[in-house]
Amino acid sequence: MNNKRGSNAFDVCRFLSSESALLRAKGEGLPSDQLSQENAVVLQHCLGILLGGGAAGERSGAANGNGERSNGSGSMNSGANMMMNSSMMMNSNMMMNSSMNSSMNNNNNNNNNNNNNNNALDALDALPHHRRSPLIIDPSSQATEWVKTHLRQKGETVETTTLNDPRFSTTLELAIRFGKTLFISELDRLDPILVPVVRRDLERRGAHLVVPVGEKLVDLHASFRLILATRSQTIPLPPDASSRLIVLDFATTRNGLEAQLLSAVLRREQPTLERQKKQLLKREESMKVQLNDLERDLLHTLATSQGNLLDNEALLQRLDDVKSKSSIVTNSLAEGRALQENIDRQRDVYRPVAERGVSVYFLLMDLNGLNPMYRFSLAAFNRIFERALAAPTNDLVAVGGGGGGGDRIGQLVVVLMELVIQDVSRALFIADRLTFVMHLVRVVELERMQAELVNLMTSGGGDGNGGGVVGSMGKNGVKMGSNNSNNNNSSSQMTNSLASNDPQILEQRRKEIEDFERQFDFLMGRVASTSASSSSSSSNPSSNRSSSVPSQFHLPNLRPEQHEFFELFARNFPEVIPNIDLEDIQKWAAGGSYGDPSDPKSGRAPQFLFRLPGLPRLCLIKGIRPDKLAEDMADFVRSRLKLRASIAPPSFSLESFLLAQADEEEECGRFAAMGGGGGGGDDEDGINNNNNNNNNNTSNNNNNNNNNNTSSKTGSSPSSSSSSSSSSSLLLVSPILFITTPGTDPTFELADFAAATIGRSKFHEIAMGQGQAERATSLLHECVKNGEWLLLKNVHLAVSWLPALEKELFALASDPLISVAAESMGATSNSGSNSASAAKDRRRQRLSRFRLFLTSEPHPRFPTTLLESSIKVTFEAPPGLRKNLMRTYDGWSSEFFTGVAANGGGSSISNNNNNNSSKWLRMKLLNHLAWFHAVVQERRNYIPQGWTKFYEFGPADLRGASEVITSAYERALMANPSLGKMETKSRGGGGDPVNRPNADVAIVTKMLMEMSGILELAIYGGRLDNPFDALVLRTFLKKVFKIESVLSQGNVSDVLGLRLRVEEDNKEKFLYDIQTQTHEAQVQNYLSLPQNIGRAMEQQRAAAVLTDLRALTLRRQLGGGEGGGKGLLGRVDQWAPKLRPIVRDLLGGALQRAPSLIDERKAAEGLQKALAAAAAAASNSNSSASSSTSSNGPIPSPFDDFLAQEICLAALLIQRLSLDLRSLLEVANFKRALSADLDLAAKALLTDSIPVTWDKIWEGPSTPGEYVAAVAAKTVALGVLWERNGKVHGGGVLSTATMVGNKSSVDGAALELNAFFQPKKFLAALRQQASRALGVPMDQLKLVTDWSHVRNDFSPMKWSGAGGNGGGGKSGGASGDGSNLVTPAVYIGGLYIQGAGFDGIRLTKVEAHEAPLQAIPVMRLGWVPETPRVNGSTNDGAMAVPLYATADRSTVLCEALLPLASKEEVDGWTLGGIALFQNAKSL
Repeated sequence: MNNKRGSNAFDVCRFLSSESALLRAKGEGLPSDQLSQENAVVLQHCLGILLGGGAAGERSGAANGNGERSNGSGSMNSGANMMMNSSMMMNSNMMMNSSMNSSMNNNNNNNNNNNNNNNALDALDALPHHRRSPLIIDPSSQATEWVKTHLRQKGETVETTTLNDPRFSTTLELAIRFGKTLFISELDRLDPILVPVVRRDLERRGAHLVVPVGEKLVDLHASFRLILATRSQTIPLPPDASSRLIVLDFATTRNGLEAQLLSAVLRREQPTLERQKKQLLKREESMKVQLNDLERDLLHTLATSQGNLLDNEALLQRLDDVKSKSSIVTNSLAEGRALQENIDRQRDVYRPVAERGVSVYFLLMDLNGLNPMYRFSLAAFNRIFERALAAPTNDLVAVGGGGGGGDRIGQLVVVLMELVIQDVSRALFIADRLTFVMHLVRVVELERMQAELVNLMTSGGGDGNGGGVVGSMGKNGVKMGSNNSNNNNSSSQMTNSLASNDPQILEQRRKEIEDFERQFDFLMGRVASTSASSSSSSSNPSSNRSSSVPSQFHLPNLRPEQHEFFELFARNFPEVIPNIDLEDIQKWAAGGSYGDPSDPKSGRAPQFLFRLPGLPRLCLIKGIRPDKLAEDMADFVRSRLKLRASIAPPSFSLESFLLAQADEEEECGRFAAMGGGGGGGDDEDGINNNNNNNNNNTSNNNNNNNNNNTSSKTGSSPSSSSSSSSSSSLLLVSPILFITTPGTDPTFELADFAAATIGRSKFHEIAMGQGQAERATSLLHECVKNGEWLLLKNVHLAVSWLPALEKELFALASDPLISVAAESMGATSNSGSNSASAAKDRRRQRLSRFRLFLTSEPHPRFPTTLLESSIKVTFEAPPGLRKNLMRTYDGWSSEFFTGVAANGGGSSISNNNNNNSSKWLRMKLLNHLAWFHAVVQERRNYIPQGWTKFYEFGPADLRGASEVITSAYERALMANPSLGKMETKSRGGGGDPVNRPNADVAIVTKMLMEMSGILELAIYGGRLDNPFDALVLRTFLKKVFKIESVLSQGNVSDVLGLRLRVEEDNKEKFLYDIQTQTHEAQVQNYLSLPQNIGRAMEQQRAAAVLTDLRALTLRRQLGGGEGGGKGLLGRVDQWAPKLRPIVRDLLGGALQRAPSLIDERKAAEGLQKALAAAAAAASNSNSSASSSTSSNGPIPSPFDDFLAQEICLAALLIQRLSLDLRSLLEVANFKRALSADLDLAAKALLTDSIPVTWDKIWEGPSTPGEYVAAVAAKTVALGVLWERNGKVHGGGVLSTATMVGNKSSVDGAALELNAFFQPKKFLAALRQQASRALGVPMDQLKLVTDWSHVRNDFSPMKWSGAGGNGGGGKSGGASGDGSNLVTPAVYIGGLYIQGAGFDGIRLTKVEAHEAPLQAIPVMRLGWVPETPRVNGSTNDGAMAVPLYATADRSTVLCEALLPLASKEEVDGWTLGGIALFQNAKSL
């Protein structure tokens, strides 16, 4: 609705209702925000029960058709729709009775075409129930409570039920038959039994109207009303029934929530001021009611007077009295308003805290875009807000020091942000926490700057509408000005001292906002940041930001991609370039960290970096040292929000967590025991702000009309008391939801804690699955009755049952046991002595009550309402190899580990000769298995270098592997009872494998082969779907279960270089050795990963954060977060302003510089025609396929054909992109109609995704900016390559590989696979060309690599055929006479290696300070027969390394052979995840 309340402003609430009626409704518990009042007005007309009159009068009015005004309304979810539809309702009420009868007849004829029903239809005209039923969407359940209270106070018989009630059908039938008002709450679907009732499928049966209810026809009473209510905002409705419902959405609004939070702040900080405000509101509203009653009394007197009005002395006296009282009331109202304005000015000092709370709450709604489990309720946020207000004063002073109101406001804001980050991060996975805080900074800082700009524009001048938009925004500006000290610059006090009409200052503030958004866009890699200052330069051509930027920098030590980024950074941030030392930035980019300055290889951040502003610094780090970006983003958040601690939540402790929850429950219990808190009503829980009016309208108006306001006398106390009690009861039944990752389970930790706290007998657990729902429901009620703990595991496997669970919990909130527990906790929380025993008893008492725990993996169909009402905690596998090992050993009992009983307490292991050595052997095997399991799990943290994807290795795999080891060991022990016996003659008392009996070694070797085979092919290997991952698993099994490690040094277990002594009956000593000797700093050694793996993972982590941050920003801008709907993806005029800059940047960036390739495309099409003609001619003349000429000239080679296809594809893409973008720009400028394809393309660009029409042509990068840049770069490269390839003959570019004579020639002849759209087709063309040249079938060729040019051997790649000697003969056909054939080969450049260094001669290990990707020399590729002898390249002393096209290692182009110093190195490089990439931008 309009915020501007001038004399001509339209107010739908006052138009359709009266002020006194709205005041009474607020006193009954109706939320006081505008949307709730509008919904209430529509609801009263829908039900035919007016807010302002008595029940009898309302029914009478309804019977006369007054309620029919709602028939013209639809689904109203916004204030604007509400006003429009309400106006339609009023207009329809003013229509003639004949038109109303016509409308009724038309509606009924759709149900029954029998003309004999006209009499029944005429009777329907007078029925108040022939209208749409309301569907109330109320997430907080506050509006539904008000509806029930309001109806009961009007004398209505209200029957409340739910769909899960066993007597639901009976309750519905009785309500219809006897004319009750049926209130169906907790609706999650529209049950089929309700559809005929909602649609009003009425039939005539004699003198009665009946409606089908199931298989029955029930008489319809004229007074029957149906009200539906739900807390879910995504309820499915059938189309035929949804048109007969009026949807009333009581969603939380920004203005309403701000008022609620401000009231909560003032109750803590200025309780006297808040009491004065409430008293003034109470007095003002009471006077307004009096004034309304005086007017009504005057009209009644005038209407009932008889005779001449001037002769009626009693009437004149009455008029004088009314005038006198009206004047007194009017003057009192004016005085009250003046006093209220003074109080409001004092209240506005604390408004920044409320505003920040509003920003944060609506920001939390965006997080479900990261994960569907990230949902937070308003009640949960209010508890965080109340905790921030209750923070100790010492903590607040420590934030900013000093005193004063401004400091206090800033301190409260800081504490609020810390608590929000701490509590919300606890419910987020580790990978999403940095994304959340960066999104938090962006939103709150942007809203702060925008509010400051509004303050400058509105404070001071104004337009004379004091109390309108100017006055309201002026208050907002003042409060934001006081909050600036909580942010990052010294301009915090500027707002109160600057003149609002200074255009330079306004322009400066606008520029600050634009720069902030531009810098964040650049950081996130959005399209708008790729061409700097396009908007500013287009609007003011003379002020080109890039004019002063050098066109080129001399930075020889930067890699090409780093140099390219720095050029882009300089164009976007020319103002910071003078502060950058070009020498230092090259040294810093070369390697290192922020580490120890005494380390010569430590590339500490240069000093100039700390002189750069926050966001430009992040942008520079992103391109030069991306591995440091995540760390610097965390520092940026702490600095920007002035946080005192780390953004990471404290380490999770189940005991501390549950005790903290008990503290919150006690607080709610105290509030419930106090009956709502001294007249504060629902405000005490921070949920409502409407109870400012609770005890209104009761004292001052009784002189004139005592009967009119009796209902409001009882409106406040029951409402506030019941609401507070309900809130505390809901908290007591709120489940604690552990959101887990695959392979993790908090059951053991929770069971141990329960056993130590309440006793194992009071802890129950159920693994959810098929058929467990009924048992879980029964056990739930038992645990509530007995005050015990219940754990429901893996509830995502029973997601269809979860709505029923949520309704059970909601119903349990009103259970007397829960209500008594809520009040008793508050009453007893402050009692008791301070002794240690008393404290222990209180701790046990606080925890010894009903609690429900749930575990679930993320699931997209998890019920929203259950998620919001749950207390969420993420439970991930503990990071670190040591913790993983300890978790494994904790799951093995001492008896199982030492061999007393197998399988955790099953049958004893065979031990015929009581050989302790054999037990040591089994314990060593289990220790090796524990290490193996820990390593394969920990390598998942290093995807894609550890594994190419996430594999769900978990407890089931470990349990199966331990059973395999036990079974294989028992069979080996049966074959040789003396297995593992130690040789006492060996040195040191230990046995060496070579000194043991051969049978012993043979049996153990066979046992290890059997175990490894099962682990590789069935248990662990059964989860793998990538051949390179399978090779890693096989290699690691061979490394861990080596015969030398298993049988060496007696009872000393030697695994992965760590020597641990296993001792029978001393598992604790063994675990202690693991904890003390396992060093997390050496984890890359245990995992066999390269030293710089940490740098690679940090780089990938930062990239993932920026990707998620970009998605959240787009979701918020397009209305998917706070709005919850389609937002900007609606009409063209809504999304056109957002689309214009995106399209302009795409058109004006790299695409503008890309060639059109018109001539090249014509030539390529001609080449393809010539190739087709040559192929047809060859087929007709039965000529040899290897012939290189035809009657029409040379036959184009396969490479020429491939290059022609690439040229055509590039030209097609450039044409399609240019056409679509220009068309979209015309649509955005309203110069062209929107077609279906353009609509899809526009919405794809707005959501930062690729249009379908583009993706069908070529599957490239995932974002439009990267896609267009890639197309442009490849087009330019293909144009150059086409020119190099020359005319259509001979092989063109490929022939240059045989003519190079020095290194510079090699570099000039090298191609880059990244230049092609389809690099795999290039390799296929090369293979086909080799097949023609060598006369060998394609399926008998294999790809080999040659590095001889690195050693200055530039001879052509030749293949020695039958009888050949590998000499240096000339190229020729396949003669079979032993001559040396030149293999068509190509030099490939621009390649990078990960996991090692490579100089063309040998692989070398990388150091921790080195970049994740290392450039390698140019590589020569060629296809040769399966048994080649190629000069400079053999299979001996080389390993095959995959060459990937993308960073996720999902697309393998080929395998390249890299030379090794020795064959023993193969396993180490395999486990290190070594791989090649076609460009440096792969990571």
